[in-house]
Amino acid sequence: MAQRLIALTLLVSMVSGCASFPLAPAYPLDDPGFSEATAEPRPGMPGDAPEGLRLYPGDVVTVELASTQTQALTGLTVDGAGRIHLPLVGDVVVGGLSLLDAEAAIKTEAQRFDRLVQVAVTLTAAAGHRVSVLGAVMTPGSIVLPPAGRIADVIALAGGPRSAVGDVGVDWESSRVVRAGQSLPVDLRKAVAGDALHNAYLRPGDHVYLAYGHDSLVSVLGAVGGPRALPFHQGMRLTEALAVSGGITGEGDKSDVRVIRGPLSAPRVYMASLRDVVGGNSHDVALLPGDVVYVTEHWLGDVAEIVAIVAPLLSVGLSGGAFYFSIRALDR
Repeated sequence: MAQRLIALTLLVSMVSGCASFPLAPAYPLDDPGFSEATAEPRPGMPGDAPEGLRLYPGDVVTVELASTQTQALTGLTVDGAGRIHLPLVGDVVVGGLSLLDAEAAIKTEAQRFDRLVQVAVTLTAAAGHRVSVLGAVMTPGSIVLPPAGRIADVIALAGGPRSAVGDVGVDWESSRVVRAGQSLPVDLRKAVAGDALHNAYLRPGDHVYLAYGHDSLVSVLGAVGGPRALPFHQGMRLTEALAVSGGITGEGDKSDVRVIRGPLSAPRVYMASLRDVVGGNSHDVALLPGDVVYVTEHWLGDVAEIVAIVAPLLSVGLSGGAFYFSIRALDR
């Protein structure tokens, strides 16, 4: 949403004050200067395999020290720096280590006090094996990752995708899995469908984000009876979007309807006349998902005026859900 706001703001400097815009084409591709943005293909992760058991901050372990006497230290929590504290031995870094390597690290430190000591480490609570699942799921939050847990597993543990949030679905193309700051090359729609190439094994610390489907909407703003975001469907026309939004009010200019369309790097602004469409003097306009329709109150309204109305709505939040509910609030 922030990017969309910046793009619309940039339009002000480019076309503010212009008295006219190109007529909206009957079909988007009728405009030779417009091309629909296509998502980069994601190849998936061939050869993906689950990670072996390692210790992470938040995990709880039991350390058994066996020598002339055996001592079991229970309830030891791996702290945020990956350390556990052992009486006499002190702090030992075990974060990111396998159980075998953790035993070796503890043994090295403990043998400074007892050369005969043997060490056994048992994971008693995998509380640190967590992934974040946020966005358009039923119960977003931090989830304990099951052994060999895949993308579909944790989405299911989060209640599954929200198929509708006030008519806003999931934007699968914008959904992603982030690991160590990098997006994995997986398609989450295919992952949820069980495609093994995309349903990758997750690791503690991974971030799964299902984006709200704000780009599957057509937003109708300005001088209409009920400004709102409408779920897009194939064949949606300008006249339909305006009618569902309560029609143009008495203050609205039926000869000056703006359509903002296209990729954020090169948005296009068109003008349409509902008066001419109804009168048979112009074509109706086929809309695309993500289009913003804005009805001005007077013919001289320019992009600066559009931004003044649209920007507060687009800046409410980063999620399409917040965008939707902000627009719906105008109906009340």
